[in-house]
Amino acid sequence: GVVNFDPFVFNHANAGYSSDTSKHKKYQLYLPSTINLTSTISFPENILAIYNTENENNSWIAQNGYVLKDNILCGILENDYQENTIINIPTSTKQITNDFMTTIYKSSLIENLTTIILPTSLEKIGSNCFGKTKIQEIDIPNSVTEMSFWEYGYCPTTLKTITLHDTTEIIGDYGYIGKVDNIILDSNSTKYIIENNVLYNKDKTQIYAVLYSDEKIDIQIPNTVTIINKDAFKQENINSITITEGTQLPSLNYLIIQGNSAEKINIPLSFAKTERPEDYLNKINITDSNKTYKEIY
Repeated sequence: GVVNFDPFVFNHANAGYSSDTSKHKKYQLYLPSTINLTSTISFPENILAIYNTENENNSWIAQNGYVLKDNILCGILENDYQENTIINIPTSTKQITNDFMTTIYKSSLIENLTTIILPTSLEKIGSNCFGKTKIQEIDIPNSVTEMSFWEYGYCPTTLKTITLHDTTEIIGDYGYIGKVDNIILDSNSTKYIIENNVLYNKDKTQIYAVLYSDEKIDIQIPNTVTIINKDAFKQENINSITITEGTQLPSLNYLIIQGNSAEKINIPLSFAKTERPEDYLNKINITDSNKTYKEIY
């Protein structure tokens, strides 16, 4: 069956664990085709090489520090990875699993990495990728059909620009994009729209993310919106969020638990009655009542 594998256990084997990697036992791994990795593993320096098990097909490939299984980029072999400022993802790669370049043990290997070139063979990009790098731009190839944004705190702090085509579907629950202040869409895009620093789908039923800006912004959520990606409102530049009568959002609590850093939340009285979030009493303003939210509850 399918096996989940964590190579870090090898650092604890027999001789015990030590922070001094020179004392760790050295290993060559032989992996069966039954192992699948949904998140990227950073194989520490005591893993010298990775091979397919005897009589298995060549589903596992370890080359130039990259570990792929069936054209899915799912690992970094730190012993063989060369520090660089620019890297080309292997041209055979069809998918990059979650947390690529984010879970690497030896962060010095990528702390100067500023450019990642994605191949035109690529079809899927997992969540929380490239987190510890210093990249400033991601150009998503037309070939990519699915990609995910980041959880709060995982987006590269230097990332400023994302090129996003209509061929790419944003999937996953998260919508934090850190310091990104520029998302380049296709001209006359039929899939996405950006208004007042907010990235929506074309019908404005979903908010994917909020772009960063040096100035504070006020966001009015259209009544068409039914979904807000988690952590989308964790941006520091949000002054206020306004919800109007007739909103299709399920509850005030939904807006808050999705992640919210706004200094003020303006809501109609009918929406206020749905929840009682104690930690947000001083932030919430009732737009159609003389009473404050705190007075009501």
